[in-house]
Amino acid sequence: MRTNPEASAAAMGGKLPDMLYRRLGRTNLRVSELGYGAARGAVENRQQFISTVKSAIAAGINFVDTAADYEDGASEEALGEALRGHDDVIVETKYRPYDGWAPAANYTGSPGALVASVERSLRRLRRDHVDILLGHGIRTLESLDRFMSDGCWDAMVRLRDQGKCVVFSTHIMREAERLCDRIAIMHRGRILAEGTLDQLRGQHGQMDLEELFYQLISRREEQYLREQELAAGGPLPAGKNR
Repeated sequence: MRTNPEASAAAMGGKLPDMLYRRLGRTNLRVSELGYGAARGAVENRQQFISTVKSAIAAGINFVDTAADYEDGASEEALGEALRGHDDVIVETKYRPYDGWAPAANYTGSPGALVASVERSLRRLRRDHVDILLGHGIRTLESLDRFMSDGCWDAMVRLRDQGKCVVFSTHIMREAERLCDRIAIMHRGRILAEGTLDQLRGQHGQMDLEELFYQLISRREEQYLREQELAAGGPLPAGKNR
């Protein structure tokens, strides 16, 4: 992506359209409707990456997403340079509690590693805090349970209390309730339910979002497995797709 706000404005008669902003869920963060994803580009062409970020900010974008492991930290380092003088830009970064990107990667999360990752991110970003801190790519309920019970979640709470992050989340339902105006529950690419929290509660008679999530996912997974069995001409072998 190569952006030149002056050229874009000239092509549109001399003025870029005004950026629209909205509150992020139930937080007090006001973000642009368009954000900048900084997963790629810092290694291939650092100066072009920095120029593009600056052009995005000039066009009104005030939300930038990155992660500690994007290009082994090069994304955050380049953003640290690009965002100098732009303390009002909202930055989201992430901690990945796995030893790789593959779906079968081993869970390696620990509170010490999480805190160390955030401290490195802050140094690279040249900031004393990030606005949003996420648990990155939590894949299974088992690893989610581990993240919640091994001290990682508590470490995120402490970082927030120390002022090193404003909002934090993983894939925890109570955080989704706070962050999201609308919620979609998906299973294998199919949307099972969508709406505001109040709408979902009213439609499904379940006040607890986490219970609703498990209820819908479990029901759909059972249906999916029955469909797979029928398509295969009989019951699946024990353990297959289960």
